[in-house]
Amino acid sequence: MENGSGKMVDKINKRKNMRNKIILSILALLIIFVTFLSMSYAYFSTSAMSEEQTVTTGNLSLKFDDNTSIIRNENIYPISRSQILTDATKKTFTIINTSDTDIYTILILEEMNLPDELRNVDFSWALYQNNVMKTTGTFNISKNSDKVFLTNFELLKEGLSKTYDLYIWIEESGVAQDSMQGKLFNATIVVNGLGTLGKNTVATVIKSKSTPNTTLPNFTTPSVNNGLFQTNTNTLNNQPTYYYRGNVTNNYLSFAGQLWRIVRINEDGSIRLILETNIGSKKYSSNTTCNLSNQTNCTTNYQISNIKTILDKWYSTTIKANSNLDSKVVTGKFCNDTSNTFVDRSASPTFDCTNVIESKVGTISADEVIYSGALYNSASNTTYLNNNASFYTMTSSSNSQVYIWNNSNTSLTNDANIFDYYDVRPVINLDSTTIITSGEGIINDPYIVN
Repeated sequence: MENGSGKMVDKINKRKNMRNKIILSILALLIIFVTFLSMSYAYFSTSAMSEEQTVTTGNLSLKFDDNTSIIRNENIYPISRSQILTDATKKTFTIINTSDTDIYTILILEEMNLPDELRNVDFSWALYQNNVMKTTGTFNISKNSDKVFLTNFELLKEGLSKTYDLYIWIEESGVAQDSMQGKLFNATIVVNGLGTLGKNTVATVIKSKSTPNTTLPNFTTPSVNNGLFQTNTNTLNNQPTYYYRGNVTNNYLSFAGQLWRIVRINEDGSIRLILETNIGSKKYSSNTTCNLSNQTNCTTNYQISNIKTILDKWYSTTIKANSNLDSKVVTGKFCNDTSNTFVDRSASPTFDCTNVIESKVGTISADEVIYSGALYNSASNTTYLNNNASFYTMTSSSNSQVYIWNNSNTSLTNDANIFDYYDVRPVINLDSTTIITSGEGIINDPYIVN
């Protein structure tokens, strides 16, 4: 009887081991120093395939504290987040800047062999520095993806180093996770370096791709010349701004998992983006005391509008919830012109503004729609902003009406009342130091930023 009980215990333990088992191995760590010049890529690479303590390339050095580049653990099991530092699989490594200049580095997991069963919200990673969680995420990624970004670009000064702890584990979900057992995972840790930050900022790249046109267009006729334009006429503090105009196809940018169009380089160097799609059809105001017939108690003040509430909520859940994304978006200057001028904005559009609202999210102004190549109250299809939907601007034409891009006649019109339903398109501003890491700016290969 005693012998039978022992066999039963062995069998239970064996099943438990099999249920929790996952073979995890990072087979090689590859370090790459990337020199960007006119968006061309020159790679200097080396890899550690065995028990080497340090891997060195021309400008960076990567040291493994455990004297091997391989992470292998055949007994990884589900744990809670409170157990990460004690029970998760851990790999410690140090990046050393051996060059004579400062370098911006980014850590990426690439070339992953990731079975479908592990492309799961429960298969998780976290990067720590000085025992403080720096970034975290999961391997719940598309089947077409074999890349996970562990960090954004960060400065590593000449001669200095940074040590990281990478943890990988299965997050305890409270339900059976048997399908994850016995699956082989491997990946390569890649360190990319940028020698000079300024060479690959969004502003530098787009200006190098298109020579800015300094001619002031005739805004009352359809746009003839497509491309990037430059002006310091009617701008904030008479500072230059660079704006896209016409049916351009090279101003696509991917950020926060969304596709955007670059509107312009603002006067302060930040990058204004408008979402390519819409976030829903909404009414501008929810003010129930407004009487449209005589416009009493009506207002087009964006600060107390319905679309501000919608945009703020969208930003909070889509971008602000991720601190890394939120840190790339700066507080921008949005023009909520409430002078209530029921006029042809194309006669004299302006980037200057008497009613500036500072926020991390807003929407486009009527003047910016004109600058993009649209006409006022006259059909034309000469703007990249046309996404086959009518959408609100934040410029008013009266106490109860605002300008919209009217898709019905493909023009800017000023007769939409604040209770009409039109689409809303978020506008944000990226920090001027934001780096383009890849892409050509076209719809199938948009700019990718760090």
